[in-house]
Amino acid sequence: MDQVRPWDERFHCPSCSKSFVRKAHMLRHQQQHIAQRPFSCNFCSKCFKRSDVLRAHQFRCKERGEAPVPEGQSKGRKRSSCLSCVKLRTRCDQETPCGRCQELGKDCVRVSSPQKSSEHLRPKSRDAIPIHHLLNTPEGDDFIGRFPIRSTVAAAADEDDDAALGEVEISSEASHWSEDYEPNDVFIGAPIPDYESVNFDIFFGGFESLTFGAYPLHHDLSQVTSVEGLASPSTMALEPRAYEIRQLLLSTASKLSTEFPETINLIQLASDIELLTHAELDHCLGLYFANYHRHCPIFHRPSFQATTVPIPLLLGMVSLGAMYSQERAKVLWMKCLLDVMEAYVFSWPGLRDDYGGFFTLAEAPDEETLDYQFQLFQGAYLMVVVQYFSGNLAARRRARRQRFTTVLSIARSFRLPIAQHDSVVTIPDEMAFQRWVRKEVRIRTMNILLALDSAMGIFNNVPPRIHYVELDLQMPCHPEFFELSSYAEMLTRSSFPRTRMKLIDAFQRLFSSPRDLKSAFHNETLCCWDMLYLIHVLFTHSTQHLFGNPMNRMSPTTLAVGPSSHVLESIKTALNNWKTLWDEAKRSLPRSSVSEMGFETSADSYWTLLRMIVQKFEANSANAAANEAYNCPNGTYGNDQSQTGTYSNGTSQRSSTPGLDFMPLEADSDSQGAHLRRILGK
Repeated sequence: MDQVRPWDERFHCPSCSKSFVRKAHMLRHQQQHIAQRPFSCNFCSKCFKRSDVLRAHQFRCKERGEAPVPEGQSKGRKRSSCLSCVKLRTRCDQETPCGRCQELGKDCVRVSSPQKSSEHLRPKSRDAIPIHHLLNTPEGDDFIGRFPIRSTVAAAADEDDDAALGEVEISSEASHWSEDYEPNDVFIGAPIPDYESVNFDIFFGGFESLTFGAYPLHHDLSQVTSVEGLASPSTMALEPRAYEIRQLLLSTASKLSTEFPETINLIQLASDIELLTHAELDHCLGLYFANYHRHCPIFHRPSFQATTVPIPLLLGMVSLGAMYSQERAKVLWMKCLLDVMEAYVFSWPGLRDDYGGFFTLAEAPDEETLDYQFQLFQGAYLMVVVQYFSGNLAARRRARRQRFTTVLSIARSFRLPIAQHDSVVTIPDEMAFQRWVRKEVRIRTMNILLALDSAMGIFNNVPPRIHYVELDLQMPCHPEFFELSSYAEMLTRSSFPRTRMKLIDAFQRLFSSPRDLKSAFHNETLCCWDMLYLIHVLFTHSTQHLFGNPMNRMSPTTLAVGPSSHVLESIKTALNNWKTLWDEAKRSLPRSSVSEMGFETSADSYWTLLRMIVQKFEANSANAAANEAYNCPNGTYGNDQSQTGTYSNGTSQRSSTPGLDFMPLEADSDSQGAHLRRILGK
């Protein structure tokens, strides 16, 4: 492992005591000490010290209206390495030609980073999502920002593609807030951030203006175009299902219009429902598997049959797939149907909250029926996802407060929190392979549910509903095993899955000493998906210990000094170890597979956010400890009359200097990220 740069070799700011690993970072920091603001907005009177901050502001400037953002200011860091060094992932000495190219006898070519338009805020070569996409997309539609659309253009294997990929590896937008620190120890020598000068609008995407209004209920039906051309046999096979779906949704819409006559336009809904043809179903299913499936792969694609799965599952997949349509009218059309689809899905026995019988989806006379009922449960989960990210305000609240709780209750009845393979995986025939696939689907579904539970806490400050004391869950298998179609293919490829480590065991090993980290995971190869699950668990664990302890609110010094200080230090150790494992997982990826990755590449954004929260808490706690030590030099708290008052009952009160001045925080907030802004002081 690389060693941290010694203190005397760092670049020190001449105006303050901060130091940096790279000279460029020190020069950028020095701009904070300059009083001039040379970069002014063309639409309002605001001025900025840095051009990148100006450009980020222009995208959200309320005075801009529909005017385009001026071109001319490049986003991100400029590439300084030559193309050969970028491709080889080696350090370039910045000379022309560089030493590496001279050694290899190659032409030393340098190109500037291409200008990016406002329509492509994220690099096409990978789907890493920066935090401002996690918390609020630029266009206000949260779904595509967090689960980005897959590029339909195949990446060409030439110098340009390699250069683009290398640029992303060098300057990842998702982790640019952590670039001042060495990858293997993110706290050693790291100064406390200057939160007053940090522009969090870039980091969070300016979500203070985010409001969840109802989506448009009127759209041009003529623009909802069906798929043209001759229908394939698989598409035609969906025609009976499409007819059945239309009849079921029309019946549900009729019931809703009776219960809510003032808000449900039955005529409009009937027109929308009639557009759910077999061609549209097949098209949206294709969009689902081309996009969302790689973000949350909980279905075994080779064995999926659209003509036999339960209708609730089909509706969940179709509604999610439609969110990726390039036709705006089609997206709005599907959003108008989400409430009707949700009402139908959660009207099924076993999914309905008020169902009074003894029926449960987790009980069935045979394995085939049980698998069918498990797919019903998966359909309910998908409806929660699409309503949480793309529904109107009422739908998002229902998803967080009611529907997700129902889904978790059913997951417990299926015993998903303890889902795991046998200690030794043996697959002697096709039937055993299919049983392994069904169990793997359950393991993956529970891991995704756990991540969604944590995500609701990150976005909306929703208290966690899954308790770690109930978990005995394994991590999912690596993707190459889950993509096998049959026992015969497994034998042909000689690709035999093995039992993975349990999630809680992996989480506990994050708190190992850095010198013991390698031995702690010597029998386990972690992938980016594993790291995504672990950072969600670590985020929830850290926030519960930092902000969930009422004693910390009364006296935040309990974690800064004294016997409880190990809690904060252990979290910092886990963060440091996670980053080490994350870097190793990324380095092990084949370059050809980077463009095929999905949501798991955004794990470093969650890590960066958690590191900032920990440092903010540490700074506040340290300030509070210093104030208390100054006010009470002899440690006589509550007894010194010069700083105490008296309650009406005669007990003493001490004047406090609260370090956690952002308390209280609103729980289950409709404004995404509001609690994070309050914590971080913005």
